[in-house]
Amino acid sequence: MTDANSDPAKPVGGVPIWLEDFAYDAACGIPFVAMITIAAFMILGLVLRSARTGQSVYAVGGNPVAAKAVGISVGRVTILAYSASGFFAALAGIYLTCRTGTGDPRVGNAMTLASIVPVVMGGTMLGGGVGTVFGTAIGLALVSVLGNVLNYMNVTTFVQWVVQVIVILAAVSIYVARSRKL
Repeated sequence: MTDANSDPAKPVGGVPIWLEDFAYDAACGIPFVAMITIAAFMILGLVLRSARTGQSVYAVGGNPVAAKAVGISVGRVTILAYSASGFFAALAGIYLTCRTGTGDPRVGNAMTLASIVPVVMGGTMLGGGVGTVFGTAIGLALVSVLGNVLNYMNVTTFVQWVVQVIVILAAVSIYVARSRKL
């Protein structure tokens, strides 16, 4: 006979109640998480559009050989981009931990596809060099509305994933067709 607490599929541990409260708290009717997300989008958008480092990220993403030829430190920019990505992934992980109240590492597995869809819908090329933070924000808004509508209609999670894949394929097809015209 095994103890219920020794089940490897059952998450163990928890988070302090104040962390769970933070995930749901709001100021003036606006959730803290929405404020943090908007601030992060605005800061990142300004950096990518206005700062030399942001422009270097686009150059390295578009063509690292050409970027190196014009004097951009490809290694430095790559490390910076991966560091920023890790920072924002950590923020998302902390938020998810606050929302679920547990530190189970498998909780986010189902969100892998859902995290790519808004980026692709927003016009970002996964190969690099093309895309904007504003486009990703618009893609996020569209995917959120689509998800809410599908949930409201009681559509199963599997069908929602299929819809997300169809949306990705449509967005990529539109991007490819637009690229060929250019």
